Amino acid sequence: MNDAASEASSMPPRPKSRHDASAKYNNLSYWRARKLIFYKNGDPFFPGLEFRFKPGRDVGSLEAILDKLSLRLDLPHGARYIFSMDGERKLRLEELEDGHSYVVSSYKTFKVRISHRVNQMRRG
Repeated sequence: MNDAASEASSMPPRPKSRHDASAKYNNLSYWRARKLIFYKNGDPFFPGLEFRFKPGRDVGSLEAILDKLSLRLDLPHGARYIFSMDGERKLRLEELEDGHSYVVSSYKTFKVRISHRVNQMRRG
């Protein structure tokens, strides 16, 4: 009897209302699979690497993505930093948005891609 009582007390409490149960799933966009394109910092000829993952299942943190990118990209000291195309450093997994492009670097300095700048000049 005591074993059954101790097992029941170790189980998480059952939600009291439907609102409590659905609160866990309020942010479903976080769990949706993401498709990102990564470029090498300062390499205008690199075509980009498409990377798909599901947060929480495939990767749990930004460091896990950097480890996987280090294996797939030839960078001098591995992938250590991720920047947006504007040069803003990304520090958390939640900051990476589906369908966006990012720059991966071994160093803290962001180098503007020449082809990216040319495309902006042609449009402007």
